[in-house]
Amino acid sequence: MKHTIARNVVLRNCNIINNYAYTAGVFRASYDLGGSLTIENCKFDNNNARYASGIYLTAENNQVVTIDITNSLFTNNVSKDRSSTYKGYT
Repeated sequence: MKHTIARNVVLRNCNIINNYAYTAGVFRASYDLGGSLTIENCKFDNNNARYASGIYLTAENNQVVTIDITNSLFTNNVSKDRSSTYKGYT
């Protein structure tokens, strides 16, 4: 997958279903310049990842990231730690 730079990301009217991510999340973002993530009318269902099967987001260097999730559903997502380094979470 290609890495893309964007400070303000919007996911709208998405169905993200039955995916597998080897490391982290169906949606993975690292904010080192601040920004925002908006999720509207989306469904994350039956996704599996090593950690954070739905969304994996980090804010670097004390940056502020605004997260707004409205009218969205997260169901049946599973995180399984496959190493001794990380703890699984969803």
